[in-house]
Amino acid sequence: MYARISSAWWSGRLRGASDAACRLYCYLQASPHGNRIGLYRLPVAYIMEDLDWEKRKTEDTIKELTESGLIDYDWEGRCVFIPDYIELNSLKIGGREKAAQRDLVELPPTQLLHSLHRRLVAQGGLESFVEDVEEEIQRRRVGRTEWLSLEGMNAERKGVSALCGHNAGHNGEHDESIMPGIPRRRERSSNSLSEVEVEVEVQDQEEVGEQKEEATNETIDEIIDYLNEVSSSRFRHIEGNRKHIRARLSEGATPDDLKLIAEHKTEQWGDDPAQREYIRPVTLYGRTTKFDGYLSAAIYWAENGRPRLRGPTMEEELRRTKEWAEEAEDG
Repeated sequence: MYARISSAWWSGRLRGASDAACRLYCYLQASPHGNRIGLYRLPVAYIMEDLDWEKRKTEDTIKELTESGLIDYDWEGRCVFIPDYIELNSLKIGGREKAAQRDLVELPPTQLLHSLHRRLVAQGGLESFVEDVEEEIQRRRVGRTEWLSLEGMNAERKGVSALCGHNAGHNGEHDESIMPGIPRRRERSSNSLSEVEVEVEVQDQEEVGEQKEEATNETIDEIIDYLNEVSSSRFRHIEGNRKHIRARLSEGATPDDLKLIAEHKTEQWGDDPAQREYIRPVTLYGRTTKFDGYLSAAIYWAENGRPRLRGPTMEEELRRTKEWAEEAEDG
């Protein structure tokens, strides 16, 4: 694996940096511990060993690069993030995006996933990978703030890796039936449809799909309006929002299922700035595997009386204070 280094760095933010900072920054770009997304595990001890530095010098140099905005370092998770990495080393070249999915799921617990997500959104052009990062952020959450332990993540990695297409079976072939909903590849049988029959069947399915789209747009827009109402959002009636809802409805989910998820996730994430941005159609309804988990959690929440999952709002606090004051006067 190789990485590009921009000549603009030397006249930009590295101008005036210490020699140690320049050396460390180049090392981070082409680190033997690196990956294709510029976010990877890198304990201080690794840098000390590779650069033959003392601990104090290593930590001070990391802080210098962090303060200049060239990197972000998670001291607790022992991971580093290089914001410019993906921009300079495109994931669209040579199938790097597929490998980047593997790098993503193999990361240890780190808050730097949020930094990666913000950078990808600002950069644009990698919508599919942005969704992968969002799903990984949500997968590692337990409740609102706890991250999955390394042991818990290792237990999940085999299945998640299979979904990304890099988990080999016992015979060295990819097993496509490990994850629920992912069918095992089947060989073409002698009784399979002819090419003409398949073409006619596809045309029939397309016609039915068009009729179904026209019939359900009103229902889909109703779900978007409901999401806007419960979450105080302003999502529009556009195909980019509709397609995720349409996909889940076509799989057998009901409009009430989708509305319940909107209620549950708004209750769960609404007061958390880091989570609130994910209350949107692509996150709530965009992936079949994620949707099933959201729906199960929402049903359990509803069946148990819809308990409060966040603190009271300011309006509720003011109303409660006023009620207490009135009760005190009456008493």
